[in-house]
Amino acid sequence: MNLSAFAFFLLALSAFVASCDAADNYWISFTGPVISSNSASSPSSSIGGPKYLMKIDALGNILEPARLVIRNSRTYVSPVYGATAISENDSLLNMWMPAFSESIHHRVFRAMIRKDTLEVTAFIKTDLQVRNDYNLQVTQRPESNLLVMEDFVSTVQSDTLRYLGAPLSNNGTVIGKRVELSPQPVSCPCEVGISADGKILFFNDAKFNSSGVETALFTLQRLDLHGNPIGHPEVIAKGRLVPTDISNILPTGYRLALFRGLPPLTLYVMPISNESLQRIGAPIRIASQTDIASQSAAIDPYGHFVVYKRFNTPYLFFQALDALAHPSGKPKMISDKVGSGIDILKESDTTKQ
Repeated sequence: MNLSAFAFFLLALSAFVASCDAADNYWISFTGPVISSNSASSPSSSIGGPKYLMKIDALGNILEPARLVIRNSRTYVSPVYGATAISENDSLLNMWMPAFSESIHHRVFRAMIRKDTLEVTAFIKTDLQVRNDYNLQVTQRPESNLLVMEDFVSTVQSDTLRYLGAPLSNNGTVIGKRVELSPQPVSCPCEVGISADGKILFFNDAKFNSSGVETALFTLQRLDLHGNPIGHPEVIAKGRLVPTDISNILPTGYRLALFRGLPPLTLYVMPISNESLQRIGAPIRIASQTDIASQSAAIDPYGHFVVYKRFNTPYLFFQALDALAHPSGKPKMISDKVGSGIDILKESDTTKQ
């Protein structure tokens, strides 16, 4: 064990208990399993399932079982493996989701949902569109939030794929123009997301050899308050893997990066120095037989647990983490309705119902 890894372990042991409160509540959003459709309202043979919300505490106890909140309709049809992203505004939750489209552009919808009843009070077709409909993330700050997506940006030479952030008002309304979150064009419609505190963008800067075989580069980009990139991107892992999520900075001064190895579809966390954006120690195995779809796993922003979908099933599992980011206890099955598009929101103390 090197010195930095040993320091991580000592700091984690002293900080973990103080930072974990079983009374903390978490909302989880996701898309239901893919369903077949031959109806006139669905131009494809398969579409994504409806959107769900559920609520748990920090120990994985179910406070609100998975509830269907957005159905497929003439107004909105979910793409296969469609993403969800959630944030809060006092007594309301905001849920964003891309819509199905036969073109490469997917319109983003926003639902406003009451926390106490899970009633949808508004369902809005925004002016935002995305190229990547299976990845969508939103920051979870008191203000100055960004909805993070992948889409084309027009230049004099051509249209290039970019990772973009749409600024949001305190109530979730899109304000201003999208900002470019990474200084370089994107290599593919790949995995992308952002830490809840908005300070770290993560993405897959994939590379392809002459035979078309992909090597994934799990890449981090530091951002300022407005989403402008700071410094250069840092690659923390590469190979046959799927970048999946990253925590906020923990009391130790580290973050936990979440990714899946291919094969055999194994989920890992990896401690990362927030100062250098370099890995600390070896990846830690969390679960096997996890799903390959984008946003099929997520980590608590404060590093106490992960949730993940089991491969080829509709089952969502909760796995607690100990002070050293190792699995603590056995995984709990918390829903049987999940398909993809998982997101986690820690409910603020002032808005708990």
